[in-house]
Parts: sequence; C-alpha cells; structure tokens
Amino acid sequence: MRPRISIHAWKQGVLDMSKDTRGEIFRIIEKDWPLHETEIAKKLGLKVTEKSQKKVVAMIDYHVKALEKDELVMTKKIGRARVVWPQEIEKIRFIHEMMK
Repeated sequence: MRPRISIHAWKQGVLDMSKDTRGEIFRIIEKDWPLHETEIAKKLGLKVTEKSQKKVVAMIDYHVKALEKDELVMTKKIGRARVVWPQEIEKIRFIHEMMK
C-alpha cells in the first residue's frame, strides 16, 4: 500500500501528479467501480480532511476529467458528487440492453 501523503506534500512536489498518477487513478477506477472522487483519493493514500477535501477533490477531478476526455471513463454528477466508472462497463451495459 502507498504511504499516506498530505495535500501539502503534493503542493511541494513530493508527489508527481502526472500521467503516471492518471494511469494509477484509472487502474483504481477499473478495479473498484463506481467510485466517488474522495474514495479515489483515499485509495491513492492522500489524507482527506475537512480542511483539505476541496483541494484533494479538485486535484482528482482534474485527472478524472482528462480520463473522460480520453474516453476511458464515464462520469455522472449526483448532487454535488461526481461518480466515476470505466467506459468499458458502459459498452457492456449497452450490449446487454441490445440483447433484451
């Protein structure tokens, strides 16, 4: 399991939030779906406190939107929360409905 890193450490450049992290976020989404962005942050080992929640969710949201733009995941806003699942699941659901 990854060591827990605070948002402060991320800002200082300790954690490189790049395409490698985007790939890791995608693997987490593929493994356990559907997920909320806060759950993704917890699985990455980021500390999510009341004070840092907005910053952490915004950081994860940036990468989720990039994955959505690349058509790797689907998202849906439910209230103020964004739920994420793999695009592949949507294709399977569509095929299932076609077979009915």
